[in-house]
Amino acid sequence: MVLLKLAKLTGRDDFWKKAEETLRGFQGIMAEHPAASGAMLAALDFYLGPVEEIAIIGKYGDPETQALLHAVHRAYQPNRVIAFHDPAAGEPPACALVENRPMVDGRATVYVCENNVCRAPLVGAAALEHFS
Repeated sequence: MVLLKLAKLTGRDDFWKKAEETLRGFQGIMAEHPAASGAMLAALDFYLGPVEEIAIIGKYGDPETQALLHAVHRAYQPNRVIAFHDPAAGEPPACALVENRPMVDGRATVYVCENNVCRAPLVGAAALEHFS
């Protein structure tokens, strides 16, 4: 699961391929002993998708950004990866998921993507509604 999530966050195909190899290697065990293969089956579900890729861009201390971060983390969503970037921090983005994604009108902005294809950015209340 970690390799699959890292592949989504970083855009590194080598992580995805290694996870794919691992899933293939455990195919027989998952089929014969599903009750003993919970984590591998969860990884297989993630692999088969769809996976919701969430990029949040905003100022960390801003109340709107904090509300978005809280809303995104409120419920367990196993087939979701989440990345946050504060452009005001002056550091380069930590992962590919948040690269080249600007804040809209200086407000916290959420990009909801699948396979690196994003819908229109969500800003403010529209972003919060998506996670309610």
